[in-house]
Amino acid sequence: MVSGGKVIVAKFGGKTLSDGSRVRAAAEMVVKAVKNGLKPVVVVSAIGHTTDDLIKLAREASENRISPEDLDDILSMGERTSARVFASVLKTFSLEAVYLDPCMDEWPIITNDVFGNAEPILPLTYERIKRVVKPLVEKNIVPVIPGFIGKTLDGRTTTLGRGGSDITALLIGKALDSEKVVLVSDVDGIMTGDPKVVSNPKVLKEVDVKTLAGLADSDVKFIKKKTLKYKPSNISVKLISFKTGSLDAEGTTIKGSLSNPGLKFDVEVCEKNVAALTVVGRNITSRPEVLAKLLKAIGDCGLSPLGISTDSDSIILYIPETKGVEAAKRAHSVVLENQEVLIAVALKRKLSMVRVKGLGLEETPGIIFKISGPLKERGMNIHGMLTITSSVVVILDRDKVEEAAKLIDESLNRGGNHG
Repeated sequence: MVSGGKVIVAKFGGKTLSDGSRVRAAAEMVVKAVKNGLKPVVVVSAIGHTTDDLIKLAREASENRISPEDLDDILSMGERTSARVFASVLKTFSLEAVYLDPCMDEWPIITNDVFGNAEPILPLTYERIKRVVKPLVEKNIVPVIPGFIGKTLDGRTTTLGRGGSDITALLIGKALDSEKVVLVSDVDGIMTGDPKVVSNPKVLKEVDVKTLAGLADSDVKFIKKKTLKYKPSNISVKLISFKTGSLDAEGTTIKGSLSNPGLKFDVEVCEKNVAALTVVGRNITSRPEVLAKLLKAIGDCGLSPLGISTDSDSIILYIPETKGVEAAKRAHSVVLENQEVLIAVALKRKLSMVRVKGLGLEETPGIIFKISGPLKERGMNIHGMLTITSSVVVILDRDKVEEAAKLIDESLNRGGNHG
């Protein structure tokens, strides 16, 4: 912890900096924090839609032939300009402020060389933040740091992907053991539903990281799922609206942290004894009342489906194998009572499930091939696959499941070359 006051990291999103009056209002929030005895570190996004505009310009001008490395260098100019503007405005309030820039030898955010979606090298990054940022804060200087930007060990500029400025703020918060990280946005907080879709959504006062990770992305981009793995367990993260005018405003507090944040994906055998109950028919999905009867028949056996897969002419219910035969008999009774829709029942046993979980998994190109590729090479058949938000469940033969889980884990987390 920095001595002589509590450190607070304030990250300002692009829409909060979209014009001069908003930049000044954001600076006033920092000034108030200083007057209240806090030691702020500021992280800024690119002004307004600068990043999107730069992407469009660079790709159009290069006819989509620009290299990812060159594009990252161009995109970094959005945040670098924001940092210069914000620091200059803070000085007009008689605050001592300084912006950092990746052209510095001691730029703190060190990453790998995956341009466009770089991952921070955490030990180096934390050490650099402590060495570069902490002394400034201790001298009551307000550091203004462009978010979203990293640098490789050999000095090339990278970007952290969408939501990268939030990642920057969380890295700084952890390294400085800050009291809290405040994400200043144009929304009031995390809502119970998308206000463009549902009526009267409410702001959640508090939400756990694991709950938040389970929410699918909506049009309200409050925080990227990739960002959540960098949240420290001992630091409060709050999402507030810039309209409040105070970094101490009400909003949504994000609690907790994710387990195994160092692993990109968690792979586990989640169910060992599984049966697949298949019911075939004609236009089954057009008759929800028949589907309800099938689910009730399974429930009458004391079973809850482990997963469901369906199309217009069939439905597969993955169930615990212990009562698979009884469930098949009850489902067959429903078939006989609804032969205008349903045709037959089949039961496949000796299956198991492997679950792959990871933040942003559904946004990772080639992920299905990285799961299925190594299994194909070993001649392992996939009987089914279920996907939802950041989870993929693979159904396999029981006698192969342990080996399959190991192969998938190696492919996703240990540098496998499948895609």
